[in-house]
Amino acid sequence: MSDPTDFLSLAAQCFQLVDDTRAPDDRTVLMNMAQAWLNLAIEEEEVTKLVREADVAFEIRATDATRGAPLWAMDLSAPPSNWDAAPSTGAA
Repeated sequence: MSDPTDFLSLAAQCFQLVDDTRAPDDRTVLMNMAQAWLNLAIEEEEVTKLVREADVAFEIRATDATRGAPLWAMDLSAPPSNWDAAPSTGAA
């Protein structure tokens, strides 16, 4: 994965070139490139957030499933047995 700031830097370079360019067609191409870099920065931020959330979810699952056992000793092919319990409905 790349850092979103890398993409933002590339977008900024394109915007600088737009300022330095007089040909309308070239300016349009550079603006489109800048927009593409901005879109990649946004996408990378979203992917990074999803990866962090997955890491947290896996860490919780690993802690529950192994009760301190090393990760290599885990059987990840099935959910932990405590996931089979029916959720509480709150009705008495």
